[in-house]
Amino acid sequence: MKFLPMENGAGATKRLTAIFIVLILLLIGLTPSVQAQTYSCVTKDGKRFFTDDPNLIPPDCRKVTINEKASDGGLSIVDSPPIPPDPVRDLLGEINERREKQSQQLEEWKKTAEELVSEYEAVRTRLFRTTNVSTELQTRREIRDIKARRDALLANVAAGKLPFRDRGTVEEILTAIPLD
Repeated sequence: MKFLPMENGAGATKRLTAIFIVLILLLIGLTPSVQAQTYSCVTKDGKRFFTDDPNLIPPDCRKVTINEKASDGGLSIVDSPPIPPDPVRDLLGEINERREKQSQQLEEWKKTAEELVSEYEAVRTRLFRTTNVSTELQTRREIRDIKARRDALLANVAAGKLPFRDRGTVEEILTAIPLD
């Protein structure tokens, strides 16, 4: 039995990518389209029966001609109604509004994070320049307050439902403030 050496590098990667794309296209092309039908009838004791499988229709339901009414106990086949465009448009509008609100919230959080970082750096610089003990204690309290506000902002960001690409942006800005 002979084994052929495997190619390394870009040629093998391109070939695997092409095979993967062809497989996906085949799967998409071979996917059957589905259209559901609903069968309904009224049994002899007056109960309405619905199913999507004609094999499950009770034996006391009878097939009727087109001229008979379905309300007379006949069997009717009803296509699923299409979704009207208005609810879809409304849903897309709601999704766009939600995305816009998330984007605005993210921008506010970024701005707050940048302000906290600049405030922290200014207070830290002031801490290293002070020689008075009471001023140093006050400055350390300010740093603790900034860190508490940082932690609250991080909690808000974690609780917010942000898209994956935006999740780490505020945390990345706040890495300038150490956790200690």
